[in-house]
Order: sequence, then structure tokens, then C-alpha cells
Amino acid sequence: MEQDLGLCDLGETERRVLCAVAQASECETEISLGTIQDHALTKGISRSTFFRAMNMLVELGYIAKAGPEKRAGYILQKQD
Repeated sequence: MEQDLGLCDLGETERRVLCAVAQASECETEISLGTIQDHALTKGISRSTFFRAMNMLVELGYIAKAGPEKRAGYILQKQD
């Protein structure tokens, strides 16, 4: 399944961040950056590494910003 979704191409940090977003999206549609950063799966990830992972996940289409504002939330993108 990971191979079908392209997850095997992601690093450990990107997978942890993506799983945190996926788990948080079960409770709310738009997830704040703070919610993702405070998730148990992302604890211990340095700030710069976390933001690199977030940017990569946005570039790859796994997640998307939920608005143009600087403090916009994030949404999990549906994968075909």
C-alpha cells in the first residue's frame, strides 16, 4: 500500500509529519500548524526539519495550504 501511494519515496520525517496530518484530519478538516507541531509523531523534530518536511509534502501534493494567509491551516489531499 505504501508503494501504491508513493509513501516509500518519502523520508522518515516526511512520513511522520504526513501521519500526524492524517490523524489530525480525522477530527477537523483544516489543521493548524500548531496542531501538527504538537502532535506526538512530530515531537522531537527540529523546527527547520519540520518546515522542510511540510514544504516537501505541499510540493508533492500530499497536503495543501487551506488559504493564502500566512497563518493558514493545512488540509490532507486525497490521493488517487
